[in-house]
Formats: sequence, C-alpha cells, structure tokens
Amino acid sequence: ARTFEIVLINDLPALFKGPVRLAIERDGKTVTEKSKNCQIDGLGKMILAFDMEIPHEEGQYQLIAELIRPDGTKVRSLRDFKVPARRG
Repeated sequence: ARTFEIVLINDLPALFKGPVRLAIERDGKTVTEKSKNCQIDGLGKMILAFDMEIPHEEGQYQLIAELIRPDGTKVRSLRDFKVPARRG
C-alpha cells in the first residue's frame, strides 16, 4: 500500500463538513476507493492521509480526490499516472 496525503482547502468562509473520496480509476471504472469524513474551518485547510493499493496491472490510471458538498455537488482533483510493465 502507498500513503497519499490529500491537501484539502476550504476557500469559503463557512465550515465544510462532509465526505472526501479518493479513488483510482482506469477507463472510467473504479479500481479501488476509500472515503473519510472531514471538517474544515472556513478559509482553512487540512491534510487527510489515505492508504491505497496501487494496481498491479500495467496501464494508465487516474487518482481522483473528491469532496462532496452538502448540496450534492462535487469538487474534484484528478491526477493521471502510469503503472509500468513489471520486469523479470
């Protein structure tokens, strides 16, 4: 497993309280995901750590961090990464 530290920034003056989802996807399909609840003061920030298994299969993947607001809208951050072919 690898630990991913997700920096969460609340750029609004009101407190944010809700779930944060971290997922690894390939071709639009979720390979693995975890979620945690968080609380961020208005105009504040925090770091959440997630332990995630990296896929073993070679290919292109996306790491997606997602905050879900109380009204159901989502704020997402996406990062592309590649799992190389295994040697020997």
